[in-house]
Amino acid sequence: MVAVVVSSIPLDQQRVLSDPSRPGTFGVVTSVISRVHPKVGVTVSTFSFATGSGVSVDTFWAGVRSYMERFPAHADAGTYAYFWVLALGNDSFLFLMNPFFAVNHTLAEYNALVQPWYDELSSLGISMAPNSTYYDNFYDAWMAGFPLETVATSTMMTGSRLFPRANWETDSLFNTTFNALRSTISAGYSVLAFNMKAELPEGYTDNAANPAFRDTLLHAITSTSWDADASNADIKANMDYFTNTILGQWRATCPDAGAYMSESDIQEPNFQQAFYGSNYARLYKLKQLYDPTGLFYAPTAVGSENWDVNSVDGLPDQNGRLCRV
Repeated sequence: MVAVVVSSIPLDQQRVLSDPSRPGTFGVVTSVISRVHPKVGVTVSTFSFATGSGVSVDTFWAGVRSYMERFPAHADAGTYAYFWVLALGNDSFLFLMNPFFAVNHTLAEYNALVQPWYDELSSLGISMAPNSTYYDNFYDAWMAGFPLETVATSTMMTGSRLFPRANWETDSLFNTTFNALRSTISAGYSVLAFNMKAELPEGYTDNAANPAFRDTLLHAITSTSWDADASNADIKANMDYFTNTILGQWRATCPDAGAYMSESDIQEPNFQQAFYGSNYARLYKLKQLYDPTGLFYAPTAVGSENWDVNSVDGLPDQNGRLCRV
């Protein structure tokens, strides 16, 4: 998509604003050019398995591990998967594929891709019944596979990590990654995640997307929560533990990677690197050029380190005066 900006801004500055390789945070779009693609088919599949009925905790995790080991192959095949691993309490767990989204795969092609994993689950004694449907167009597949969800409440805090392909390239780093996620879930923090690949397609202009996305094989999200009547001190202690201990394990597996801002930790350390990566210095210069007074502010937006909210409740929220640092 190309935005054409028409205004009284000097011509040299218009070029900067309209150049897709040098974006800012805000802009005015007066026209849009859409790129049309051929219709593609998609196979959508949902299924689950859990502990119990002969599936021990260790067997369950062996099934999850066998799936994670296939992330590079599945992503390289052009598929996309959204799955949950839930802690149910009493040392019981649930894996929920919701859905496996195989673009440009017929039902037969999808089954051929996942059959090695299905066979391994069967050899472990894990049974499941996939519900797989082929759609001849992307829209119908998306509407069937991704219903609207409620993802935020006032008593919940999320955090995320973009785990790079490098975490699958050595046995030791893969083991560290798997163990960090298992530890998180075993501690009662459920994980929802995406096996994906977001490399920049050939022929497309680079942009300000977090470079960590280009190397990602796993985008994982977890959360913490508190009672509605919890004290501010207890909430902050919960948040700090979540930031430093729970998500700290994830960051340690890939310290140079990043996080997805929209479902991220509001307390993310070094948010500039986590959310913007190597683009940040250039974006900060653009911010100072076009918004030197900081009129457009958001807590984790470019340039927000120049400001501080004197929160009246001691929480990392916007409940207070916004002041220059």
